[in-house]
Amino acid sequence: MRDTTKSGEFTAADENALWYRQPWTLEFDAAVREVRAAPGAGPRRLALTLDPCGFFPGGGGQPCDLGTVAGAPLAGVREEGGRILHFVDEADWKAVFPEPAAGQTVRCRVDSLRRSDFAQQHTGEHILAACLKTAINVEAVSVHFGEQYSTIETLAREISEDELARAEAAANAVLAGGRKVICHWIDAADMDRYPLRRAPDVRGRVHIVQIGEAGGVADVCACCGVHLPDTSALGHIIITGTEKIRGRVRLRFITGGRVIKAFHAMSSVLGRLRTSLSCADGDLPRAAEDLLAESRNAKRRLGEARGRLFRYEAAELASRSQEYSPAPGVRARFMQAFLGGCGGQELSGFTACCLQTGPAFVLVCDMDEKTPPDKQRGVSWIAAHNFGNGKETDLKVLLPPLLAASGGKGGGTPERFQGSFPGPAAYLEFAAAVRKRFS
Repeated sequence: MRDTTKSGEFTAADENALWYRQPWTLEFDAAVREVRAAPGAGPRRLALTLDPCGFFPGGGGQPCDLGTVAGAPLAGVREEGGRILHFVDEADWKAVFPEPAAGQTVRCRVDSLRRSDFAQQHTGEHILAACLKTAINVEAVSVHFGEQYSTIETLAREISEDELARAEAAANAVLAGGRKVICHWIDAADMDRYPLRRAPDVRGRVHIVQIGEAGGVADVCACCGVHLPDTSALGHIIITGTEKIRGRVRLRFITGGRVIKAFHAMSSVLGRLRTSLSCADGDLPRAAEDLLAESRNAKRRLGEARGRLFRYEAAELASRSQEYSPAPGVRARFMQAFLGGCGGQELSGFTACCLQTGPAFVLVCDMDEKTPPDKQRGVSWIAAHNFGNGKETDLKVLLPPLLAASGGKGGGTPERFQGSFPGPAAYLEFAAAVRKRFS
């Protein structure tokens, strides 16, 4: 994530780089100056240095370019020690150049869709960040450009829906007027001559991005990213949501071609919902609410029916379970059940029903009794009793050794334990040891 108070280290190499001088020259010839093993990437990836540099290495929150060098796909580009390194898989490169390629001239192609997409998002971010400040007095402090959406982190603790709508409307008003995007270099000592939204902490030469010309300037910002020549390709800027991070509001947005993609994706979802719910778009909220209400009622009725079934099965299990004496003067039943297909809530509910039948030790699991011992599946279980907490019946004392011996995990209280085993065989070994100890 890029802190907009620091726009990166600008160098003379940056100023002369092709992505700044001719950002829409997406195919070019370059000389291979060096080919070496990529630092820290293992022997199967190579790092190339090219002249001229036409692949943007990333910066200002904007991801690096991708594309091909002599037909070999780029895995990434980054600046390191004042040089731009272009990373390729060794196998891809040696398929083209079996011998060392230093000095060769190669054809380079920048992924135009990726370059254009991120330039759109970055240009739109400048406009939206400026409008957050001018429309609702909210300051943007960092930005992140993702593959699906981008985010702006602000200093605000809260931003209302009305404020978001005002900032979004202001940003789209800028687009409606149409603005040129003017990028140029200045000396850092001259920054006070420009109405910068935020002054960066840099030295030497600084890359300035200005949205609009005299009389219609929407934003002036120092930034090392790649931007559009004008705002015509953006169409709309849409704030798609907000979230909290570090106690501050971070908003998500899309612009340019992503708005069209999002519209078509939303239309597809709405179409499927219309078909599934047999209603028009305007009736979808009501239909969804009705469906949720029906689902909640069905779950409630199912829960009630399951409760009745569990009480019946618990009573049946109690009637045929063996009695034993877990402690002096105490008579209880050992009740074991296999509840294949049940989840944790059902295991807990059935355990409670068993304990309601009278003094009992209950052991239940979520597998079928006929499950093959070597079947590859985990097993969840619960063990509980209701005849008091004594040294002879403390599960925190009695069960851990049995678990360790069988390779299981679990924890709980003196009267209730639960956990899991990696497979049926381990659980069955544990269950046999528990039965021997408690029956």
